[in-house]
Amino acid sequence: HILLANMADTAQVEHEISLLVNFIRSIGKQNSSTGKYETTFGDLFRSD
Repeated sequence: HILLANMADTAQVEHEISLLVNFIRSIGKQNSSTGKYETTFGDLFRSD
């Protein structure tokens, strides 16, 4: 039962991370040097 609970926890964390990544892509800007999306910590909370 513990293994199943850990797997469910891992799946939930992966889901939350994917939501955060998508949100950063939607409000951030792509760095022309690295190709990665960037935003400030404050913008994560100020965005509508």
